[in-house]
Amino acid sequence: MRAILALLTIAVFAWTDAFDDGVAAVVRGDHQEAVKQFTQAIKQNPNNARVYYNRGVSYSMLGDHKKAIADYTRAIKIDPSDARAYYNRGATYYKLGDHSKAIGDYTQAIKIDPKDIKAYHNRGISYKALGDYSKAIADYTRVIKIAPNDARAYNDRGSSYAALRDFKKAIEDFTRAIKFDPNYALAYNNRGVLYAELDDFEKATEDARKLCSLGYCELLERIAKKE
Repeated sequence: MRAILALLTIAVFAWTDAFDDGVAAVVRGDHQEAVKQFTQAIKQNPNNARVYYNRGVSYSMLGDHKKAIADYTRAIKIDPSDARAYYNRGATYYKLGDHSKAIGDYTQAIKIDPKDIKAYHNRGISYKALGDYSKAIADYTRVIKIAPNDARAYNDRGSSYAALRDFKKAIEDFTRAIKFDPNYALAYNNRGVLYAELDDFEKATEDARKLCSLGYCELLERIAKKE
């Protein structure tokens, strides 16, 4: 019995060393080395979801999305309750342009963690990419209920309202986004574009000037030509 326990202890410490070395490599930004160390950790303990998950993150950082998905999938098989693995796999599918699979994974992450605002937000982005603006708005609204000061959620919901031609609600959301982040360039741009489309060039120019002060002067030049 003592011999078995000693062997298990050695295996655990060996895995811990490789895992810790992998984490240290991630902290240094050396994801090639991290993959090497996590691979060693997997050889020593092939049934630990955390190692597959972490190696998947490093593969993602290296741009090897197919290997990242394979690792997140292994992590999920070992630990189906890990919302992070579903979320990261969804984010990787998004990068590959597979929005349907991304939505499926974000949905699973939300089932496990109903307050995961990143999963709601990213699912909204994928819904919007597929042209399902109503579902996108519903997800951004959930984000806002959980985090009422989330400027990005207001901006993205505003963009979805704009796509549905509901300019009033869109402008209201862009205005809220600016309220919570006064230097949010994209919100100024989006609101300015809508004002210009509504022929309210005074307000459009005001937004364009603010945008220009943030380093983006293209909208101001476009409005000047349109006027």
